[in-house]
Amino acid sequence: MEYKPTNCVVIPCKKTFYKSWLEFLQPIHGLANKEMDIAAYMLEMRKDIADSCPNKNIIDEILFSTENRKNVMKKFGMKLTYFNTVLNKFRKCGFVENNKINPKLIPKFGDGQKNCQLLLVFNDK
Repeated sequence: MEYKPTNCVVIPCKKTFYKSWLEFLQPIHGLANKEMDIAAYMLEMRKDIADSCPNKNIIDEILFSTENRKNVMKKFGMKLTYFNTVLNKFRKCGFVENNKINPKLIPKFGDGQKNCQLLLVFNDK
């Protein structure tokens, strides 16, 4: 028997998609507003890299390359010390694990789709 959910909620994105995504997931990752802006930009960069990278195993290596780190710092007017502080916060809160964005926090789009679905499972022990 195939499960079809009956409790579907559509969330309109008034900001960029990635910012709205992270705001919705804020209770899970605990990032502050400015950190969410940076994380949203990095998720957007990651999507662009993934769309053009044939080797899916190196997407995060490219994302965290020196050149892309400099692009993020320039975009947000950050010095290296502040950027490293943000990366440490990303690690502490679980947004970044093993120098990769946590796959649980990366939205999954189907081929050619503009909508993303998120499945929440509440485990009642």
